[in-house]
Amino acid sequence: PRPAPRVPLRFIVGAFCVPIGIGAQIPVTPARAVPPTLPIDRVIAVVGDQPLLWSDVLTAINQRRAQGLKLPTDSAEQTKLATTVLGELVDEEILVQKAKEMKLEVTDADITSGADRQIKQVRSQFQSDEEYRAELKKAGLGTPEEYRKSLIEQYRRQNLQQKAFAELKKKAKPVNITEEEISKAFEQSRTELQKRPATITF
Repeated sequence: PRPAPRVPLRFIVGAFCVPIGIGAQIPVTPARAVPPTLPIDRVIAVVGDQPLLWSDVLTAINQRRAQGLKLPTDSAEQTKLATTVLGELVDEEILVQKAKEMKLEVTDADITSGADRQIKQVRSQFQSDEEYRAELKKAGLGTPEEYRKSLIEQYRRQNLQQKAFAELKKKAKPVNITEEEISKAFEQSRTELQKRPATITF
């Protein structure tokens, strides 16, 4: 299955919380910037009653590395990457919890077939099992068995996210914004900007 749409849930919650009350049901502890030097393992955010650990962020980053992500060398960029990944994990957990609340389910066949296809694709990039195992370990993904297990869980969550997102979209009240409203907002913003004194920043 394709990954769930990457739309920040902080915006989705704002759109959906009035008709279905998701914001009240799944409180999220505000996520702060996460320095890469934090010790393993530590709770860095809580979604509902589900804690998100620093190791969860590292695992997610390692999965992206296995898919070709190049890690930044600058510490500020590393912190930015970790914070972005944490925000994505929070969004994903909100959808997973909402899917459980809606009693949405996924079949093992849908999950394992997708995971096995990806494993086959990754494995084809290496000439031997030894090289494949070494690269998995180097990327922090453990053994092939551990990698498959984590991948199946990842696909399960993605499938639940997709189903929850689809259900939430059905229940969302459409908001129609007219050209007149856009022009009015633009003019108001321009007027407010003109009132601000000029500043110089470095």
